[in-house]
Amino acid sequence: HRGCGRSIAAQESWRLDQWADDVATFCNTLGIEKPLVFGQSFGGMVAMHFAARHPQLPAKLILSSTAAQFLLDETVDIAKKLGGDRTGQVAHDFFSAPTVEGYERYAEVCLPLYNRKPADEGAAYRNRAIQRPEVSVHFFSNEMMDMDLRPGIGAISCPTLVLGGAEDPVTPMRCSQEIAHAIGANARLEIFADCGHGVHRDDPKQAEKVMREFLA
Repeated sequence: HRGCGRSIAAQESWRLDQWADDVATFCNTLGIEKPLVFGQSFGGMVAMHFAARHPQLPAKLILSSTAAQFLLDETVDIAKKLGGDRTGQVAHDFFSAPTVEGYERYAEVCLPLYNRKPADEGAAYRNRAIQRPEVSVHFFSNEMMDMDLRPGIGAISCPTLVLGGAEDPVTPMRCSQEIAHAIGANARLEIFADCGHGVHRDDPKQAEKVMREFLA
C-alpha cells in the first residue's frame, strides 16, 4: 500500500479510496485478469473496498481478520480480557486519539496479544516488516474510526471467504460476522476457535485447508 514499507507517496494520498483503486490500477497495468485477492487486517479493508468499487475485477476474495467498521468498545473489552485493565486502557487511548507515541505503547502492550501462538511462530513477520506507524495513525485518525463499509460491500459480486478468530482483540469476531452478512449470499464465513488476529498464523494447517477448498 502506498505509504507503507518502501512505497513512497504523499500523505494526502493515504486514503482508503486511493489504496483500493491502486489495486485495480496495478492489475490493469500488468494485465492481471480475474485475480484471487487476499486481504488481512488493514489489507482486508482495502481488499473489500477494492472489490466493492471494482466488482468486475476479482475472481475470488478472502477477507481475513478485518472489519467493515471498527468496534472500539468490543476491542477494548477483549483487550482487557486478554491482558488486563492496563491493556484495555492502552487500546482505548490509542484508538480514541491516535499518535505515534500511542502506537509505540500499543505495539509494546497489545500487539503481543494478537496471536495465540508464540511470537517466534505466529507473529514473526513483524520482525521483518518495515513499519510506518505514521500511516496507521493517519488512517485511524482520518478514516477508520468513522468508517462503515457495510452498505458498499453489498456490491461485491465474487465468491468471498471471510475468516475470523474467536479471540481476535482488534477485529473481533462480530466484525467478520457483519462483513459476511453485508456481502450476503456470495459470502462464506469461517470462525476459528482459539485463534486471534490472522487465523493462518494461529492455525495454519486448518486455515490453509479451508482456503484451498475455497479457491478450488
